[in-house]
Amino acid sequence: PADWDDEAGHEAQAAAQAASEAMQLEERAAWDEEWRALRQEAQAAESEALQELARPKMMTQSQQADLAAERRTTEADAERWQEGLWGGLVRLRKRVASLAQNARQSGSGGFPGQLQAVARSIERDMEVFKAQQRQEYES
Repeated sequence: PADWDDEAGHEAQAAAQAASEAMQLEERAAWDEEWRALRQEAQAAESEALQELARPKMMTQSQQADLAAERRTTEADAERWQEGLWGGLVRLRKRVASLAQNARQSGSGGFPGQLQAVARSIERDMEVFKAQQRQEYES
């Protein structure tokens, strides 16, 4: 009787968690597929652009050299920006995963005030990260 309620509650909680994890896996698969499609599209566009640049048209040698130098500089800047973007995202994801793990481990007997403070700190970090990335992208 009373034990059945506890057991049913645990089963319901386990089922809800399993459903949530399945949903996260589906979302991840959808994001992965979309990312693959975007990468293919970007690679095709880049290849086409590079082919166009390789054809000498109405540009002088000096203009072609300037264009090639600008392309190298832009590619290096883009690579640095991407590394900063993905590195920052990895750090934020680790913090969120750590918070989630701590929240699960602490359960109802943990330190909710501390968890809330850490969660607010992560939210602030995310806002700062978004602002920095937006500023870097726009410049």
